[in-house]
Amino acid sequence: MLLDSTATPTKNCEPLSNAFTSTYQVFIADVCHNVTFAWVKSWTTHSLTMTVQSTRNEDEYECEILLQSYLFKCNKGRKTFQVGCQDVSLFWDLRSAKHSNGPQPCSSYYIALASNGEILLLLGDLNHKAVNDTRSIPSSNEALLICTAQNVHGKSEFSAKMRLAEEHSISIKSSLLEPAQPQMWISIDGAPIIRVLNLNWRFRGNQTVSLNNMKLNIMWDVYDWLFNAHGLGQGLFIFKPSSGVDPPNPHWVDRTLTENRHSALDSCHFLYAWKTD
Repeated sequence: MLLDSTATPTKNCEPLSNAFTSTYQVFIADVCHNVTFAWVKSWTTHSLTMTVQSTRNEDEYECEILLQSYLFKCNKGRKTFQVGCQDVSLFWDLRSAKHSNGPQPCSSYYIALASNGEILLLLGDLNHKAVNDTRSIPSSNEALLICTAQNVHGKSEFSAKMRLAEEHSISIKSSLLEPAQPQMWISIDGAPIIRVLNLNWRFRGNQTVSLNNMKLNIMWDVYDWLFNAHGLGQGLFIFKPSSGVDPPNPHWVDRTLTENRHSALDSCHFLYAWKTD
């Protein structure tokens, strides 16, 4: 299920791990597949896991690359596998990759999925090098980003980046010290857009806002922040371009995940905000 390959690697990894996943729709052997890249970085290791799954749930392939550990690095390489009856190769070159705050690189790298002389999916900015290394040309069927998911950590403030039509900065602040009036604020690109009062009653909800002439649904579930025995746990936030109809309650999370399993909707961003001591 795509739910397992998008939300779960980020949601279920260790709270102190830094994780980021992105899921794309890619045509392989004329069949639509969901291809997920999960980046995880902890104190000891840095890894990338790629999962390829047919949208018909007929086949699945998973490839894990240990990019760095105490003993070695694997920043350039190739792995070949079969999807259906077709050979597919994953190429990567991260030797000069530059990173920001997340486990995923932001520039000077490439990751390419190639088959039958075509590049089916290309990440990064070293396009010319990817073409040379794979000896392939870009496919006419462009891969489509479905969703991204990310872990962030903090005591009461959380910051993250998301890319919809363009990149945006997210800031989430909470005040839970006053049990009678817990509050939460959500800002995008430095502008406050949502203030949630009475958070102990509104720990789940959604609101549609305007962002650069686009309607954006913002959905949240911070139950664990308020009712976890230790006051820790995670809050879930989903940022999704609006289709003009507010998501239904109480199953808006399930619907968002299910829609993205089979259709090329506008991409959405899942943010898991872990409270720490």
